[in-house]
Formats: sequence, structure tokens, C-alpha cells
Amino acid sequence: TRSSKLPVHEFTGPDFPKAPHASRVHHRVTSVAGHVFAIEFAAEYQSWDSVDPAELFQAKTVRKAQQASVVRHLQTEAKHVDFIVLWLD
Repeated sequence: TRSSKLPVHEFTGPDFPKAPHASRVHHRVTSVAGHVFAIEFAAEYQSWDSVDPAELFQAKTVRKAQQASVVRHLQTEAKHVDFIVLWLD
């Protein structure tokens, strides 16, 4: 276990249901703080006064990182492991 703002637990196990043919699987288990990404409507759908709500069902969405440090944390921790497992509330 490594302690930081977001703790990380590492282990290698002999089996894991998601990798049935692997003889050993390296895992890291960590968490996130809050929402990692937000989904918003594209700029042309931002004005609620000029957009027909029915159009929103087909509207393009944009994914935006909410906390860049959490995104970097996940990218770093996912390196050199077979699986990264998130524990969420």
C-alpha cells in the first residue's frame, strides 16, 4: 500500500475472472475524489433559451476533465499493470 492523496494498493494474484488465461495478474486498486469527467452539450446547445429540448436527445456532447490531477493519477497508476480497479462510493 502506498499512501498519497489517493491511496494505492497493489497485489499480484494467481487468477482473475476477467483474465481467465493469465497465470498471474498484477492489480492496482485506487480511488478517485469526486467526478473525473463531466459531460456537457456542445457549444451550440448551451443556450437553453434558443434550443428546443427535443434536440438535446440527438445533440453532440463533449467530455471535459474535472480534475486534471486525478486524470494524471489514473494514467500513472494504470502503467505496467494488467488491471486498475477503482473503489467508488
